[in-house]
Amino acid sequence: MPDIRIVQAGPELAPEIARIHVAARNAYYSNSPRLLEVPGQEWDFEPVWRNRLISAEYTVMAASQGGPVLGFAAMAATSLPDDARADAFELVSLYVEPHAWGQGIGGRLYEAFEATWLATDSDTAVLEVWSENDRAIRFYASRGWHPDGHARPAPEGTTFIRMIQSRLGPVEPTSDR
Repeated sequence: MPDIRIVQAGPELAPEIARIHVAARNAYYSNSPRLLEVPGQEWDFEPVWRNRLISAEYTVMAASQGGPVLGFAAMAATSLPDDARADAFELVSLYVEPHAWGQGIGGRLYEAFEATWLATDSDTAVLEVWSENDRAIRFYASRGWHPDGHARPAPEGTTFIRMIQSRLGPVEPTSDR
């Protein structure tokens, strides 16, 4: 297996990143087929990713194995909307081409996120994950993440759950749910 190469992505990768975003979402939503037919799920993500790739607010890392991009991770400094933890660092997205799942690409992208987070002044990292994406929840839990008790609505009565991690050790869930 070729080495996994991680590079900072530029706007020229927006089409590949958008394609991977859609492919991965379709793969994990396929566990709940009703979600594949929800209006709005066929968004064109290329403009979204082009804007993020040119924004100074986001860092986007792309992974490849000597060919096309196979996955990406996007990250940014953030403040949590409930003000529970200011100055957090967010893993905005981590997507891998479904045919490349299980090849270590997600792990390498996660390592790139973690190195970037730990180089900041933020003690807390945060992400959101779809409540029915068991594969992703297990991936993050195996790296020390845990739900903090907050969720927001997602399609078809499901939720996105917020998970956190702290470089200072375990973080207790906040009580302001």
